[in-house]
Amino acid sequence: MTPKREPRIRRPRAVVYRGTVLATADVMAAPEEVFRVVTTEADHGWADSGITAEGAVMEIDPPRMIVQKLREGIEETTVTLSLAPISSGTRVTVRHEGFSGNRTLAEEYAQCWEKALIRIQSPQGGAHVQSRQDHA
Repeated sequence: MTPKREPRIRRPRAVVYRGTVLATADVMAAPEEVFRVVTTEADHGWADSGITAEGAVMEIDPPRMIVQKLREGIEETTVTLSLAPISSGTRVTVRHEGFSGNRTLAEEYAQCWEKALIRIQSPQGGAHVQSRQDHA
């Protein structure tokens, strides 16, 4: 009998297209757990990735989506964080819009989102090692 293989999690990747940053990552945890990690103040260490803008939550649909308006200097952008269940856990998708005319800032944010998503996946800051089952 062939041993069961662990799912392979790909490194997050972000791209800039027409003033929008798109980034995705698969996390080995349920959407509810990933949502808790990205919304609980105690867990914000995962987001220590260079994102310095101030913002406000515009819409929240636990555990599926968060929409925020961010302001950095004179730039105002919109971030939509979507969480979708997949067989290995959760697919996290970031859509950060509003960079038309400022490709440099969009590329900086693309790098920041990649770092943030890597931290969500990592054992030190990620949801997959902090599931409720681990705390039972």
